[in-house]
Amino acid sequence: MDRGIATPIELAGDARTQTARSALRRAVLQRERARGGRRSGEGELWTALVLGRWTLIDRFEENGRRFVLAVRTPQMAAIRALDARERRIIAAVARGESNKAIAIDNSLSEATISRIVRRALASLGVGLAELLAFSRLSAAEVQLSRTRLALVAMPSEHPRLRELTSAERATVECAMRGLATSAISRNRAVSARTIANQLASAYAKLGVRSRRELILTLAGHAPC
Repeated sequence: MDRGIATPIELAGDARTQTARSALRRAVLQRERARGGRRSGEGELWTALVLGRWTLIDRFEENGRRFVLAVRTPQMAAIRALDARERRIIAAVARGESNKAIAIDNSLSEATISRIVRRALASLGVGLAELLAFSRLSAAEVQLSRTRLALVAMPSEHPRLRELTSAERATVECAMRGLATSAISRNRAVSARTIANQLASAYAKLGVRSRRELILTLAGHAPC
């Protein structure tokens, strides 16, 4: 890649790559602003992700906007791709279908659907909110040296988040990234009970009953 810019392999390393990571972000943003690459069709990156052809390598904010960066990894497709059943179930999740409906359609239990979804999301390295966004967003693809990258501008903050307190909003944003209650507790340096209470309060204010409904609502889907 260009001098001073990290390779995807380097980006998987420790904090010593932070300078190189920042350089890569700047280079990709500059290339995208100069319209130096093609723009994928709606949901095209999502399809490539579930087929293992792209790998997420970075998430960052720039001027109040959130971005996700992916690298094309066709050589990893056989290892990273979801199998046919996982793709079918994840596609149903991306359409906003409930686990109950998906379970009925696939003649499986809801518990099995939940396990498959968790495993698939972990394999893809995304949270449910990102998955839903990727299914509807396009990506700006840029070429840096011999490496193909895709930059996704994530949706702006949902207006209903303004109904929450700052603490509730911070907790909900962590939940939207797919963090478990224990991880949110560590991330925000408050007790797990406090996190659970903040989520419960947010559910009540937003009129949802679960984390899944919360994510679907804020991602623009009506909960099933």
